[in-house]
Amino acid sequence: MKTWLFLIALGLTGCGRLATSASKVPEAPSPKADATAAVAPEPEPTDCTSLAALTQSAAVRVDHYLVRELCTDLYHDPAETLSALRAAKRTVLITRGAAARLGLSPPRVRRARDIYVLGESSAQQEAVLTELGVEPYLGAGGVLGLLHLQWNTDGHYEVTGKALEELQQQRDVQFVNLSDDARALMQDASQEPDYYAWGVPQAHAQRGNAAPGSGSSGTWQRRWSEWTTSHFAKAMHAAESGRHDEALFWIGYGLHAVQDLASHRGQTSAEHSYLALRGDGPDEDPEAIRHAVQLSKIVLRNLAEQLSSTWPALIRYRGERELPKEKKQALIGHGWNWTLEQLWEYRNQGARWVEDPSLVQLSQPWCEPGRCMELVRALGTTEQ
Repeated sequence: MKTWLFLIALGLTGCGRLATSASKVPEAPSPKADATAAVAPEPEPTDCTSLAALTQSAAVRVDHYLVRELCTDLYHDPAETLSALRAAKRTVLITRGAAARLGLSPPRVRRARDIYVLGESSAQQEAVLTELGVEPYLGAGGVLGLLHLQWNTDGHYEVTGKALEELQQQRDVQFVNLSDDARALMQDASQEPDYYAWGVPQAHAQRGNAAPGSGSSGTWQRRWSEWTTSHFAKAMHAAESGRHDEALFWIGYGLHAVQDLASHRGQTSAEHSYLALRGDGPDEDPEAIRHAVQLSKIVLRNLAEQLSSTWPALIRYRGERELPKEKKQALIGHGWNWTLEQLWEYRNQGARWVEDPSLVQLSQPWCEPGRCMELVRALGTTEQ
């Protein structure tokens, strides 16, 4: 689960709805009808220049729209952008057939419909809505969900919250006194590797790419274990030193790699990009999301036991629910560590496979779907 790189590949959560307009206008064909024929891959933009030509229509596919914003301002806030679009009722679901009639880029590969952003002018909006006969659509959810454009799908923020909530509801003695501030700080931190460590495969339970589209050699599973436990060790040290906000931050930060194990299971970023472009994004699998909650609970219980002397004070934390960006950068040692060129390369790795399936190279997974518990239990101690 990464950040803008998924925008390029997928096109992050919510409970949006598609509703019939009050006016009696023609409805678009059903998604089922649109999905009956085999869909050949459509050419996709490979850089900001080729993207510009696709974003002048009356409606623009939401992944293209947000990447266009990225091309203009690498650090603009996509959550704010999507919130504003939703408030302005400028987002709609459009089926493949309706997109063809409107002269728009088609939905992403293997998707019967997709989310589009209406143009700014009232004439553009009216033309599209008259054709569709629907009201605007857009889900709402955590920031990670917005970034990844995985509608109705939980991201790290929600998974961490669910794991903590379940432990509290189960009256686990180590979690009954969990404060809202402690919960929120861990939830926020669990998203951060997508910003600060997106180019670190082990932070996402992935193998590295030796070259575009190929899996590199190396003991990536061991590197994943070392990366994860090293951050839990930082949490232990901070807790023992009374720096509770830092300890909670590092717990959330380390949970990211644990949760990604449930969905990535040692794949390469090229595989991730390819599967996402096909509409089989691993981070959208409901079983993997449920398993991520389960794995998080295993780790949280283990940490509570190891931090037994400081844990009661830690979970009663009262303070900032999100560390300031400056403090996050000071703790991690750097700012966001990705570039626009790297993100386009990530997206293009998957696009090459979609266009030429003979190039596809799938890795041997580290564990079977829903059966990664032993790898997490084997993390054992948080000692470095």
